[in-house]
Amino acid sequence: IAAVCDFFTFIRHVQCGLVKIDAQSRYNKVIELRKQMAFARLGL
Repeated sequence: IAAVCDFFTFIRHVQCGLVKIDAQSRYNKVIELRKQMAFARLGL
């Protein structure tokens, strides 16, 4: 649950304009958060 909350919190912050990083860094952060969600599903 924590990994999912982290992901959606980051997405919400991006939508609100609170994240002031370039597009590539945002993309990398989203990929990292999605990887964490996948690991959480697998129990790793």
